[in-house]
Amino acid sequence: MTEQIIVRALAADDRMGWEALWQGYQHHLQSKLPDTAVAETWLKLTDEHVPLFGVAAFIDTYRMAGIAHYSLAPSSWSKGPMCHLQDLFIGPDLRGRGAGHALVEGVFSAADKEKCSQVYWHLNRSDFRAKLLFDVYNAGQEGKIVQVRRNLSR
Repeated sequence: MTEQIIVRALAADDRMGWEALWQGYQHHLQSKLPDTAVAETWLKLTDEHVPLFGVAAFIDTYRMAGIAHYSLAPSSWSKGPMCHLQDLFIGPDLRGRGAGHALVEGVFSAADKEKCSQVYWHLNRSDFRAKLLFDVYNAGQEGKIVQVRRNLSR
């Protein structure tokens, strides 16, 4: 039997499944967000006035297999906005079944609807599973762009 994967925007009643996957993602990154930050992230994802969006992949329409977060921002390089795929995580027991590709395609579809000029993401080269997924979509030369970051005390 072939499993059906459905990708849709996060809804208010998805909080419990989303939070379990979000915390799994934090664990995968060897990070821990305070409970207040988790709650704030959920509020942003469900606030139609905040340009941060979440989608979830469901296997056989009932089991949340993974989540992706993306944001839209105006660009000085193009007419349309740019879409930043910020987070993508698939539950460990459901990896390799197509949910990751379905989520990426779901973000691409949302970006197309918003007339984005591009979708971009950052990737830790040591995360081999993520690298396998994202190498399928990579349209640029690896290592050409370096991210420079300074954390601000806010």
